[in-house]
Amino acid sequence: MAQVLVVDDAFGAPTPKLVSPESITLFSESLRDDANRVVLLGKLVALPDQFDPARTDTLQVLIDNEAVLTSLWSVRTESDWTWLNDGLFKSFLETKGPMLGTLIPLQDYIDSLGIARHEFDSLDFENPDLLLYKIIFLDFYLEGENGPEKAYARASRLQEALLRQAEMGALESYPTIVLMSSRKEAERLSGEFKNRTGLRGDFFRFVDKDENIARNVQTALEDILPRRKTALGFVMVLDQYWLAARRSADIVRESLLKVEPSELALLHHAALAAEREPMCDYLSWLTAAYQYHLLLGDPKLREASAKFPATVESLRPPGAIPPTSRLSDMYLRASFQQELSDQLPESRQVAVSLGDVFAEEKDGKPAYEKFLIVLDQSCDLRHGSKERVIVVRASDVNAVNDLTTVLSANIPSASLLPLLINGERNVYQVNWQVTDPDVVLFAHLKSRTGFHRLGRLSRLPALALQEKMTQNVGRVGLPVSPPATVQYHAKLFLRAENGQETSIDALSKPWASVVVFDGRFDSRKSRSSKLSFTENFAGLIRETLDAAQITDTQLAGVRQTVVQHVSDHGYVDMEYKRHDKLVADGVDVWYANSPNSPQPKDVYTSFTEKGVSEILATGKKLVVLLHEFRDRITH
Repeated sequence: MAQVLVVDDAFGAPTPKLVSPESITLFSESLRDDANRVVLLGKLVALPDQFDPARTDTLQVLIDNEAVLTSLWSVRTESDWTWLNDGLFKSFLETKGPMLGTLIPLQDYIDSLGIARHEFDSLDFENPDLLLYKIIFLDFYLEGENGPEKAYARASRLQEALLRQAEMGALESYPTIVLMSSRKEAERLSGEFKNRTGLRGDFFRFVDKDENIARNVQTALEDILPRRKTALGFVMVLDQYWLAARRSADIVRESLLKVEPSELALLHHAALAAEREPMCDYLSWLTAAYQYHLLLGDPKLREASAKFPATVESLRPPGAIPPTSRLSDMYLRASFQQELSDQLPESRQVAVSLGDVFAEEKDGKPAYEKFLIVLDQSCDLRHGSKERVIVVRASDVNAVNDLTTVLSANIPSASLLPLLINGERNVYQVNWQVTDPDVVLFAHLKSRTGFHRLGRLSRLPALALQEKMTQNVGRVGLPVSPPATVQYHAKLFLRAENGQETSIDALSKPWASVVVFDGRFDSRKSRSSKLSFTENFAGLIRETLDAAQITDTQLAGVRQTVVQHVSDHGYVDMEYKRHDKLVADGVDVWYANSPNSPQPKDVYTSFTEKGVSEILATGKKLVVLLHEFRDRITH
């Protein structure tokens, strides 16, 4: 049977410091009321000689013993000991009463599911069964906590426990964490808590601990439990990639420990010296290539990979959980070595090579609109006889910082440059003029006379670009780029034909409301864009519209359509495109089409309130105001 763990300080036992003098007095009166109670007490704990229940100082010493207090607390619910609740523990229970009362609807809901429920006042990280719980309800703030630091520490320890089990090969599942709190700031802080646990969004939810806690929890679990099995299979495969990377790194380390210095000397004299190839460059290539093939050959990874296609096919499209930019970040980092930028002084010692990207200097600084890339053979560049180097210059240089650029057609990795500028990454899209190559003096590149190196394109995209330039028959196949994705805060406006309106505002929420992503969704068609409401936004729409008092018949009809479509997981994976004729606030309007929705099925978007007003004025019924999602973090 699946088990649930509920962790809340409401379940905490009293400590000696929490027992007031008044409670000691009541304890004394309870003992004096019935002599049999003194006999019971003497059987449970060791009493001093000549014990007198009327002496509160003696009782105080007794209760100051934490073991004695724990023993009394453990028997308080037994029929012979219920008098403790009206005496010794009366004040403590009165304090805890409201806290426990808040949790009663949650307890009733869990019991209605037929799931075993365990309750504690803290997380016991020494408990070997901790990670066997399928669902853990966890109060953000426990006893005596005012700031988030201790909560964050619990999150970090939970991640450590998960990693430890994964490394041992003993992690069979991930728990679903439902973080709870009655404090308003907790929802804003819950994102950092989630990040520190290392859990993905499919295994984490935050709910308000208020009078609606049972409904809040039910909504959260109905969102995540139906796809838990599929998502679990997905993340277990992902785990095998980093585990395989560690295993392969151990083999690389063992191999390098066996390399003798004389072997390096032989390599230099018999191979590298004649080619003028730096030893460290060769060892970097060898180590990376060796680990790459070890990774591909890892038995556990191959076993997990065999299950991967079926897992992916059964996942719903993005929208339920906002996709991060992690894959895109990894793709850019794999395609371009920004560590070779001249902004890092040590990189100047690295020789000029195939794929190096330079910017011409203007007034002593790099001009980020004048790029060129070296497409000469690396082996020729290592020999000092070359005077001029073949380069290709860039045109149509654009910073990737707007929606239309990000969602443009599939951009080759050679045309995306993640540059390090003043310590921050800036991505540029360029068009390399491969039909019009040029030459520059090699000495000027090496001495940085008029040029500033920005980084180096990785070998495959550099070779592909070189192949385009030379028009060789053979072509180098490139990995497909991950889909571009952008997240937004949103406010949804509903309008009836008679002009009546209502709205759902999530602009100030700590989560993303709308996800826009692009990809090639049909092998017979080119890349296109799609838009999805996130589950948080869909849940807020459903909750707000269900509670809204709408008397206008036409607006109520629009409300009913939207609520029904949201409940059916609609407004997800909608085709998103530019409208042929509609312009609002001076820019083209983009809209999303939900083919399975009854009217109104088109969702129009704008980045300004003026744009929203102008779109609504044309008679459109669903308009979303989009604001940039500020909490998005990339590396």
